[in-house]
Amino acid sequence: MASSKIKTIKRLRRLKKYFRIFLIIVLIGGLVYLVIFSDFSTIQTIEIKGVDKEKNIEIQSYLDSYLSAKNYGIFKFVSAKNYFVFFLLKNEISRNLLSNYYYLANLDFDFDFKNQKVVLNIFLQEPVATVCSLDNCFYLDSLGKIIEKTTKSQKIGVLIEDQSTTTLEIADNYLTSNELSILNEFFKKTELMIKPNYVELNDASKAGKYAKIITADGYYVLISFNLPVEFSYSVLESLLTKQIIDFENLEYLDLRFNDKAFYKLK
Repeated sequence: MASSKIKTIKRLRRLKKYFRIFLIIVLIGGLVYLVIFSDFSTIQTIEIKGVDKEKNIEIQSYLDSYLSAKNYGIFKFVSAKNYFVFFLLKNEISRNLLSNYYYLANLDFDFDFKNQKVVLNIFLQEPVATVCSLDNCFYLDSLGKIIEKTTKSQKIGVLIEDQSTTTLEIADNYLTSNELSILNEFFKKTELMIKPNYVELNDASKAGKYAKIITADGYYVLISFNLPVEFSYSVLESLLTKQIIDFENLEYLDLRFNDKAFYKLK
């Protein structure tokens, strides 16, 4: 009698254990289905914020191509537009976008489960100068890297006319950050003094580490990238103050040396 009761109790305990295991499996299966396979977990829209229409189309096209190409491994059975899968891929997507589109400074994702969409927030690099070679113009970032194609009519910052034999391409390191900083600072400091118009650079000036600055009055000024911009500015200011140069007939002014300045009249 006692032995029969013990067996019954053990049987019930085993049944309860199996039932709990069954419930856990059902719950896990339901959760997996909800998270991975249900329509609720599918991203219907990827919204891109922070860029103009042209860049929006460009990035959207990349995302569509990238996600549709994910057709191997687990992605044969699960859409890459699933929230859970997309979350696993988002770091890879971020790296790919930043390495392919140099005008991007940073980005982040917001997941809007209610409206079944992902919001991609874009933060752009800020162009600080424009370089043109023939009819091809590009923006430069603060590090001197070419980040985006543009037109001369849409120039930002200092305009550089490149006359070198080098073909300019996106992602090229065109200038160093120090060289670009010197040009920007010199333009700001001398804006009212000499009315700088644009910069000319060629193979010789790049090799010699100097820039040719064309002014609105027709003459040009040579400055060195090896000298502090404050020094070049002080020399120019001194020449203007002393009025020893006939600027109306000036052809060029050479400020590339730390112990003397040269000029030539027309």
